[in-house]
Amino acid sequence: MRILSIDWDFFFPNGIWYDWGHSEHNSIFAEFVWNIRAQSRHAKTGLQAINECVPDTNMLRWFWRRVLDGVVDRLWIAESHQQMYDVVSGLGEPTEIWNFDAHHDCGYVDGLREDIDCGNWGWHLLRDGHASKIIQVYPEWRKDDPEDYRERPADHQYEVRYWPDSQPMAFDCMYVCRSPAWSPSWADAAWLRFIRRAQDMACSGSTIKSAMKKRRFDPVDFEALTTASGTSIGALNSLVMAEAKL
Repeated sequence: MRILSIDWDFFFPNGIWYDWGHSEHNSIFAEFVWNIRAQSRHAKTGLQAINECVPDTNMLRWFWRRVLDGVVDRLWIAESHQQMYDVVSGLGEPTEIWNFDAHHDCGYVDGLREDIDCGNWGWHLLRDGHASKIIQVYPEWRKDDPEDYRERPADHQYEVRYWPDSQPMAFDCMYVCRSPAWSPSWADAAWLRFIRRAQDMACSGSTIKSAMKKRRFDPVDFEALTTASGTSIGALNSLVMAEAKL
C-alpha cells in the first residue's frame, strides 16, 4: 500500500523571513491573523507578504506530472495533517507514505509526543507499525533551513528528498491538506484549483472532503494604522500571538 500525502504549504516560500508564529490549537491563526500578515514585509526583499508569500506556480504546473502515474482509489481532502494517523491506521496494512510537505511532521524538539497532532503524526505511524516507511520530500529551500527532530526515525524507515527529486509512480490513496495556520488565506483561490485537480486524479465518488471553501480575507490597511499609532506590524502580530497564548 502506498499513499501520497500533500501539504499545501509545500508550495510556498520559506516563511522564516516574516517571523510568524503558527498553531493549530487556536483558530485565530487559521483565518483572522492573515488579514494582518498580508502587509508584513519580507526581511530581505522588503516586499509585502501578499505579493511574496504565494504558491510557486512552476511547482504547481509540474507537480502532478512529476509525482502521480494514473489515478488513486481514494482521496481525502482535509484542513489538517493530524487526521493522517486515523486515515493510514485505518487502511489495515503497513503503508509507504510519500509526504510532500515543508515540514517533516515526525516530532520536533519542542513538540508533544504522546498526543497525536499535525507535527508528529508521522512518528506515531512509524512507532505503531502502520507506516512501513516515510519518504519526506521537501521544497528545495529546505536545504538551507533544515528542521530539528525530537527523535529522527531509523534510516530504514525514513528517507529525505528535495523537490524536484521525484518521478511519477502509482499510488493507492492520496491525502491533501490545507494547513490553514501555515498557508495564507489570500492564496485560497489557488488552493481550490489545486484540490479540483486532485479530484480529477481520483476514482469517481471516492473523495472524502472538507476544506472546500475559501476563508474570509479582509485585509486592513495596517501600514496606515501602524504609522498613525507608532506601532509596527511586527508588534501587532506579536500582540495577536500573545492574545492567542502561543
